[in-house]
Amino acid sequence: MPQSKEYPEIARHFLDGIKLYFTLHPNEFPLGEAELVVEDVGFGTERASQEKVRKLITQDDVVILGGLLQFDTAKYVGITSELADVPTLIAGMGESSIPREELPENLFFHSLHLWQSTYLLGLKSNAREVVVITSLFDTGYDPHRAFRLGLSASGGEILQEFTLKAYDENELINEVKNNIQFRDDVTYALLLHPKLLTYFIDNFGDQIKNMISFPFYEGVQQSTKNWAFVNWRQEELPSYQLFAKGVADFLETPITVFHCLGYVHGQMLYKALQQCEGNENEWKSVMETWKSFSDDTILGIPVQNDISPTVNFPISFFEGQSFAAARVPTEVLTEYHFVEEDAEDMTLIRNLFTNPYLFF
Repeated sequence: MPQSKEYPEIARHFLDGIKLYFTLHPNEFPLGEAELVVEDVGFGTERASQEKVRKLITQDDVVILGGLLQFDTAKYVGITSELADVPTLIAGMGESSIPREELPENLFFHSLHLWQSTYLLGLKSNAREVVVITSLFDTGYDPHRAFRLGLSASGGEILQEFTLKAYDENELINEVKNNIQFRDDVTYALLLHPKLLTYFIDNFGDQIKNMISFPFYEGVQQSTKNWAFVNWRQEELPSYQLFAKGVADFLETPITVFHCLGYVHGQMLYKALQQCEGNENEWKSVMETWKSFSDDTILGIPVQNDISPTVNFPISFFEGQSFAAARVPTEVLTEYHFVEEDAEDMTLIRNLFTNPYLFF
């Protein structure tokens, strides 16, 4: 598990989600009760992650590895765990794409599809002229690139791009006032760090007529916003109702997207443990279980793909004041496709001078 001074709650919420799934379902497997062994990898560097993996395998004798890591780092975790034939499941927000290069056979992923959502938001947007507002800090490189590619494929054009240097609210207010003159005839794409996104919309949302946004605003500013993301609050689903009751009963905290991500991670680990009986080459059965995973989840029923070792969850499009207010999507894509050249571009090595970390 990675740790972050900026977002200390993320790892905790993810881990709570995993534990909650095992709490709400019988802890009974062919090898006996499952025991969760947690290791802190600090900032999640390659070296620290590999060292913890070696410890988990050699000292704790784990049968499955799971975790929340950057997908680039996950490759090195998989290389280490592959030597011991330990299947490895890595989760993420989807702020980075899975590398194109060959990956270890024991490595599998799932995410909340942030970059895919942002690509599809650009692809399906009716906006022809767009002004992008982004930031130097923690913006997540892949979603930005994905939006540009999607918008270009749809025939749209980025007229101008503002890269804010602000880090707090007062700095942002001053910088925007000094540099941006809002227009009604263009669409503004707010591709911002969650805190900056909130600062921006709270202070300037009423000056923007047409707005595309990252899916992280939960304030009360009343202008209409458009965003795309997995729908992690499907309150009509029995599986979600069980999850929500569990969060209320055991965690006593508001539900966050990382609770949801951890809960789905727990479900996939649980499914895999049902296949473990101590047989030789059992990791292959676990990998097939993940590759064919189609169980009902709180994010919907996943759709398999043959391109990369991951599951795809439905992506929803929303229009409203905020995610807290707009619970019903305007459109849901259970299957989605990318322009082939764009899909290849998204798996290229990132610009080394651009911070790919949206949260960590």
